[in-house]
Amino acid sequence: MAATTPMSSPLLRRGLYLEYLTRGWNVVGASLIVVWQLKGIGQDRERTALRLIGASFFALALYVLAQAAYALLSARTRRNRRAASPGSSRR
Repeated sequence: MAATTPMSSPLLRRGLYLEYLTRGWNVVGASLIVVWQLKGIGQDRERTALRLIGASFFALALYVLAQAAYALLSARTRRNRRAASPGSSRR
């Protein structure tokens, strides 16, 4: 049986890829909004930029909430399946 390293896990690689993608999106998106806001003059543009940044944080919060709910529900489902399978023992 071959030894596996932590980086060989497809799930870990996928998680890291999504993390890098999220970080890049946040940096680029926020930077573009700030540059756009700084190029303009006036209170309206600043208010719009703040709303866009706020909306991006709200969207991120929804994403984190959805991922947390999915992780909790899938863990509970796996635990229930294990407990219900014949020959399984509870720990």
